[in-house]
Amino acid sequence: MFGIFNKKKVNDPVFLKRITEDGISYAAERFSSILMRDSLPTGSLAHEFVMQELDGARQGDKLSVKFVENSGVPESRYKGSLKHDTPELDKAQEFMQMITSKLYPRMDIIVPLRIEIVKNIMEAYGIGQSGFSKKTPFEQFKEAAERGDVTAQVTVGLAYREGIGASQD
Repeated sequence: MFGIFNKKKVNDPVFLKRITEDGISYAAERFSSILMRDSLPTGSLAHEFVMQELDGARQGDKLSVKFVENSGVPESRYKGSLKHDTPELDKAQEFMQMITSKLYPRMDIIVPLRIEIVKNIMEAYGIGQSGFSKKTPFEQFKEAAERGDVTAQVTVGLAYREGIGASQD
């Protein structure tokens, strides 16, 4: 009658239980680490991934829109990013879709989890609002260098040589 009996159940209740027990922040940290390791090894791929996520989020609910507004990324940089055909990001987008589909229809979990994942990637690669990051720029570059980002490796090398952000070595 009023849809009372048509309430959709979560596609993967065990997955939901684990995320709610571990906490969204912990789950997001794990998922963003997997994404960066397996699908976003370079700053340019991470940047394009974040722009596409922001473009999608700007069209979402109030929490998503607020996240985009506070991201520190100008609308001109992300608007229309979803239209870019970026086959290199297929694996990352499939991973995010897998997480979303397992938790559907629990948007109260999906949205904050996706936001936290994107925040972690933004922080790791120094994209957008510096207020997201609790790490120094040197620490962020060092992490990116350890993931194999060549530009970050050069930057870290120069920082050590010049003693900027790290002791001269």
